[in-house]
Amino acid sequence: MGCFMGGVDDNRELVRRAYELFANGDIEGMLALHRPDSVWRIPGIAPWAGTYCGHDEIRRLIATLNANVEIVELRPREFLADGDKVAVLGHVRGRVRATGRSYSSEFSEILTVEAGQLIAFDEHIDTLAVAKALEP
Repeated sequence: MGCFMGGVDDNRELVRRAYELFANGDIEGMLALHRPDSVWRIPGIAPWAGTYCGHDEIRRLIATLNANVEIVELRPREFLADGDKVAVLGHVRGRVRATGRSYSSEFSEILTVEAGQLIAFDEHIDTLAVAKALEP
């Protein structure tokens, strides 16, 4: 791979690769792109909402998400890079396993890159749509 230069194009491609690995179910490959102390922040009241620090907690988050939701569609449309931040704009549709209800939302996710590794993930989604799908 050579020496990491850390430009916005490198950051954008790193984030694209992380989304590709996640979509293909390669969680370990995706985590390999994250620093060991990476932080993920997920808003809302869903069972998977919260702040997760480090690979083990992020694995727990993903396991909780997968136990509760079938992601029907995850479609990142734009990857906008500026400095150490990459904003991802897209659409997600999910089905809550316990209720059978679906939700659909536009999302924006802000990822922070440092020295060629992801160090933070902040999700912004329609938490009301998710909460309604969780209602019994």
